[in-house]
Amino acid sequence: GTFDTSLTRINTAQGSYELLRHVGAPIGGKDLDNTLREYFLAQLRRELQDDPQTFQNVQSSDRLYVTANEVKSELSATDEVEREYLLPTGDSVSLTVTREAFEQMIASYIEQTLEMVQELLDYAADKGVKVDCIVLSGGCSQIPFVVDMVRELADEYGLRIDRYRPSQAVSFGAARHAWKPETLEKYTGYDYSIRLEEAGNLHGRLLPVIPFNSKLPFTTPPITLSYQHMGVYWVCRTLDKADLINGTPLWNYRVLRKMKVNILPGEQFKAVFTMDEE
Repeated sequence: GTFDTSLTRINTAQGSYELLRHVGAPIGGKDLDNTLREYFLAQLRRELQDDPQTFQNVQSSDRLYVTANEVKSELSATDEVEREYLLPTGDSVSLTVTREAFEQMIASYIEQTLEMVQELLDYAADKGVKVDCIVLSGGCSQIPFVVDMVRELADEYGLRIDRYRPSQAVSFGAARHAWKPETLEKYTGYDYSIRLEEAGNLHGRLLPVIPFNSKLPFTTPPITLSYQHMGVYWVCRTLDKADLINGTPLWNYRVLRKMKVNILPGEQFKAVFTMDEE
């Protein structure tokens, strides 16, 4: 799956599989939809600069998300999509996007996919596991840009790539591996920290936030933070499912997400972090 990658040994004769390692990113197809939605909102903002109320109505509606999802699918088969978007006033506006522009928008997301695949290839090599094939699944694996980027990496290793149930992966997985009632309770599988700057320390230090195996949903008490460089903080996750002790080096973590706060340099503030079942 584009943002969820596993190293798996499959026995097709027995219909069984063994999960050897898994890595994932806190993003998905909806993030791509939202990126395209923001692109269309910029077009609508220009078109409706003399009618801010209509623009506000469009911005607060979920209908543009639906349009973005449909256009994303169309871009898999064509180089450019032009769509007439009906405004609340009854008028319509033409929204246009090229496949090239869309690929530039999502490039940073797909780079995370390649990082995950690379991590598992390195892990397989370290453990002496022979990789036969890279299998793409899920709706986003139908995007040509995703296929091309993964194929480029696969070619470096002489691996073939294949596709499996691209549009049915979620429903097929849910039907085949339905959870038993007693397993519905979810827990964090990793240790999460916030990266803080520290004088004389290139990597900074890690402030533990959400411990490994915390029952979800989990909310921290208020945490006092001080202003960092440009008000930017990074959420980091352990590479292995282990509760690491304070002082664990940054290279034992994967950087997940950048957060920016708009406060004045030198000021302190309180933050609360929450993780839900998703």
